[in-house]
Amino acid sequence: MSTYRHIVGSEDPVTVNELPADRALVESLVSRGVIDRQVRRDLLRLLYPRKSTENLVLRSLLGLSAAFFLFGFSAILAANWGELGIMLRMGLPQLVFAASLGLAIYRGLDKFSGQLLASVAAFSIGGVLIVLSQEYQLNADAPWLFGRWLLLALPIVLVACYLPLWLTWITLLHVYVAFFLSEHIGGSDYFFEMNNWGMLSISAGFVGLRQLLLARTAGASRWQWLQPAWPRALLLAWIQNLCVIHLSFRYAELIFDGGTAAIAIMQFIDVAVLVGIHYWLRTETRFDIWSLLVSTLAIGVQLTIIAIISLAKVFEASDWDEWQLLFLLGALIAFGIFFGCTLYLRKIRNLKHTPAPSDDDQEPEPGSDTNHGAEDAP
Repeated sequence: MSTYRHIVGSEDPVTVNELPADRALVESLVSRGVIDRQVRRDLLRLLYPRKSTENLVLRSLLGLSAAFFLFGFSAILAANWGELGIMLRMGLPQLVFAASLGLAIYRGLDKFSGQLLASVAAFSIGGVLIVLSQEYQLNADAPWLFGRWLLLALPIVLVACYLPLWLTWITLLHVYVAFFLSEHIGGSDYFFEMNNWGMLSISAGFVGLRQLLLARTAGASRWQWLQPAWPRALLLAWIQNLCVIHLSFRYAELIFDGGTAAIAIMQFIDVAVLVGIHYWLRTETRFDIWSLLVSTLAIGVQLTIIAIISLAKVFEASDWDEWQLLFLLGALIAFGIFFGCTLYLRKIRNLKHTPAPSDDDQEPEPGSDTNHGAEDAP
């Protein structure tokens, strides 16, 4: 279309300085050696100003200010709680809930202020339940409180479509699972296993649900709020943290005390989860260097812990008293592993950022028709 306009003369010719620039052009200039990495960084900052980052910082400061205000207001209420009447003690949390919910509907849940007010309404449900259990001496335990809080706040979470509120609700669900299991099977040998795998299943389920919704409803405006990748990155980091903790404890038990086939199978599942997440992040179409960095770090930490536990077993079997040597060898192993992780990440980043050569950039092979034509030309 641009060439056609130049031919018919419908607009003025475009000079070199007016040519459109994008990331592909900048990367092409870097690959051809026209500009260096520092100039590339400056050009990308010029082409893609980080308005979203500035907006995120401002919203974070606003949320932090609101949290400090809420903390101060709560401290004043707690100091004078005994002097308030029962109607005021019961009505104040309900007033906060009703006012925040009404203002959220008035402002609109498509705006940040409305979503923030909906979050306040969801949090105030917990305050209403706490005051209710204290005033009427319901002897409510933690599972009772968190379970009803989850159920009553879920409609607000579903309607608000606000990622921080979703992540907070998922965190509250993890807390509920931990308290529920500690009350019913606390002290049992299976508590650690069920707690670990329960939290892991919750996080993995929400990551899979997000991927499914984005894949099945590609381009739908109603699911655009799920597009940011930071909640997925946090959940994946939490999953890998659970796997590292579980595998470290069970590997130490297997090495020093001997283990069963069930422990070996669970360790294999831990390794499969860590490797599977890393492979998924590496082969994903949209390259996420930060999530891949966390995944590589988790694998590096796990390899370091396994190596140190294995060395401790060797030292114990050999009756060596020089345990300072164990710390020295552990430090050297950790340095070597993380140095290898750094080189590995640099290699992956260079492979992802290097543009694939086009057909025009490839030189003709010897013996091709182009070379024959050049030789036959006078």
